[in-house]
Amino acid sequence: MSAMLYDQAAGPPASGSLLESVFVLLAKTQKETEYYKTKLLVAATLAPHVKEGDKTLGTAWDDYRSSIFPFLAKQKGKKDIEAKKLLNWWGQRMMKIRPLWRPKDSKGLVSKLKRGQERVRNAEESRKSRPHRRI
Repeated sequence: MSAMLYDQAAGPPASGSLLESVFVLLAKTQKETEYYKTKLLVAATLAPHVKEGDKTLGTAWDDYRSSIFPFLAKQKGKKDIEAKKLLNWWGQRMMKIRPLWRPKDSKGLVSKLKRGQERVRNAEESRKSRPHRRI
């Protein structure tokens, strides 16, 4: 229904309106549909003739996609640059590694381990002392 609204519109909607956003989204969706239809038809037609290691068709598709969606190539370049900057920033920072417990806290850790060991031992003893019932 929204595609019909887009096709029957007398002119572009007001700038910044919600309808403009819908129209931009619909235009992008229609371009994607056209791109994938074309790719499917050409791939199905050329599949028997393309060799397995041939990369010319892949580069041709990349060029075709770049011509239809030029913003994707620009966006990818920006994301790569941002990722490199972030990785450099993380690499330059000194990472602090803290142990889970400190040597001065070892007494507390040992006592917790002993308490746990006692609980397990008590649970085993109570299980053994209970009479076994068949189900």
